[in-house]
Amino acid sequence: MSPLRTSAILCLLSYDPPIAAGPSAQVYACVSLRTPETHNFTVTFNPINGANKCMNAVGQPTTIDVYQIGVSCGEIGYVEGKASSSGGDLCATDESDWNLDYHTTGADSEKTGSIRAAWLKEWGASTNAINFRSWTPGAVACSSEALCTATNFYWSTGTTGPVYFMFQPQNQDTKLSDGAPPRMARTEL
Repeated sequence: MSPLRTSAILCLLSYDPPIAAGPSAQVYACVSLRTPETHNFTVTFNPINGANKCMNAVGQPTTIDVYQIGVSCGEIGYVEGKASSSGGDLCATDESDWNLDYHTTGADSEKTGSIRAAWLKEWGASTNAINFRSWTPGAVACSSEALCTATNFYWSTGTTGPVYFMFQPQNQDTKLSDGAPPRMARTEL
């Protein structure tokens, strides 16, 4: 075998295909209070919980202090689904699953909750989608810090949101929804 042919074969064998990007967004995690709490409290959001699947980037944990009624947010950062297979995974055909947990510390009533959402990029379509698969009651995905009612979120392909995931600790116990919210809403950017 010629040295040139051997070099070409070795080059092809060592080629590691790039990981294709799926839907991506700049993500914020928020709590919304409708009535004041007796004391200020802390909320910790964690996207690194071992339950994520087919994600290139999941963001970073963040902690916020909540002082008043309304919406308070912290930055999770860049989140990106994975649209190609590598290392034996099936991400080219499987959904990108992203999970966000939260818990309160120092609130009148301690709360925990989570969202499990599929990040979808429809090939040939001009939109990306986030569809909640399971979530704490009252959890929503919005296009701004204004409280909305959406558990499905859509934004233009090629843009990065932003997406605001909101929890409403005063509206929940610790049970997760099994998938069917009382009303479905759609948020688009």
